Amino acid sequence: MIGYEIAVNQTQHQYAFDFTDKKSEWYLINNFRKIYELPYNLAKPKSVLVIGAGSGNDVVIALDRGAETIDAVEIDPTIAKMGKNLHPQRPYLDKKVNVFVDDARSFLNKTDKKYDLVVFSYLDAHRLLSQFSTIRLDNFIYTVESFKEAKKHLNPNGMLVVTYRVFHDWIAGRLQKELEEVFGNNVIAYKASTYRRDDTVIFFAAPNIHKIARQNFKEFILTDKYKNIDVPSATDDWPYLYLIRKSISRHYIYVVLCVLVLSLVFIYSMLKNKIQHLKHYHFFFLGAAFMLMETKSITRFALLYGSTWVINTAVIGSILFMILFANLVASKIKSYRLEPFYALLAVAIVLEWYIDTSVFLSFNRTLGLILSSALLALPLFFAGIIFARSFKEVKNPANVFAFNLAGAVLGGMLEYSAMIAGFKALSFIVLALYAASYVSFKKKLI
Repeated sequence: MIGYEIAVNQTQHQYAFDFTDKKSEWYLINNFRKIYELPYNLAKPKSVLVIGAGSGNDVVIALDRGAETIDAVEIDPTIAKMGKNLHPQRPYLDKKVNVFVDDARSFLNKTDKKYDLVVFSYLDAHRLLSQFSTIRLDNFIYTVESFKEAKKHLNPNGMLVVTYRVFHDWIAGRLQKELEEVFGNNVIAYKASTYRRDDTVIFFAAPNIHKIARQNFKEFILTDKYKNIDVPSATDDWPYLYLIRKSISRHYIYVVLCVLVLSLVFIYSMLKNKIQHLKHYHFFFLGAAFMLMETKSITRFALLYGSTWVINTAVIGSILFMILFANLVASKIKSYRLEPFYALLAVAIVLEWYIDTSVFLSFNRTLGLILSSALLALPLFFAGIIFARSFKEVKNPANVFAFNLAGAVLGGMLEYSAMIAGFKALSFIVLALYAASYVSFKKKLI
């Protein structure tokens, strides 16, 4: 038998293989075990880190090939539990195995352990609306910075292995380019067939890997076809693994324009008999800037502490708390002058852009979380005060909210500009939007 098939949202996600059943059709017609065994044909690691451990297939092979300590990192607690309870060989119950339910980048940033072998094993979120989707769970895993972090956790002669199911050669080309930026020429790629399909690529990065490879593998094809494919590397600032180039898909452009036009038409139809609707540009720009800043903060937190529902819930909760706190402070301020708060807002945005938030990962986790939260939430605090003080003076709140919501729609859509310019560039767009709100405020449009 194959073991167990694990599905997510009615879609096949992974298998928990029974590697002992050598009569299985899957065992005979596929190279799955051979793929999992490839790293151990090149080295004899005593300490292994498996990133994206799933239900435990990699751990089974690592135990079978003599690893003494294995750290298995899996982001989904349900799949990790399935590995403990349902995998035919129960690898997670072995005393040599430590299971961590955590985001891969978060784990790499927290641990100081070093390994003989680090494996990125078929780490793919699988669920997306289309290949043009923006940020998925796995986007920040396959960046240059992520591979640099993994390299820091390798022993002097340690090996990094990236096993990936590739449906476009340019994705494999991007992965090879990123690995070469980190490991130089010490990178090779093998093609492997699975389930009668030729779509698995295994990358190896280690000192003298070319010499080691020539003395070993005969099962799969050593290939250079992914070298020199002209695609930009994915980075933490531009983590779009599934975009072939820095551009916005026309699918997004069409939808964004339709939603924006419909929003503006609806608002104008509501206010067409009220000439004063021209007075609310200030709130339009405030809405756009705040929404863009909010989505940017959520993305930065995902990079720091992982792309999980728990982290996203905490971040959104922190943002709502900061808005509430800003309103409380604004209610205590008697002066209507907004210039000091615009100045503080600009300083906070520049600080957030200038400081690399990853420095907080070197602190105690609780202290790092507090400091990074403060840095990312500080612009939201001053922006909240500006909005609250402005809104307090309006006489037609319904109309103001309409324009503010329309601006929020625009701000959410402007996040897609990161597909071209990167996330750090969004700070300058936020500054421009707040500058526009200040200009409209000074021209007495409210």
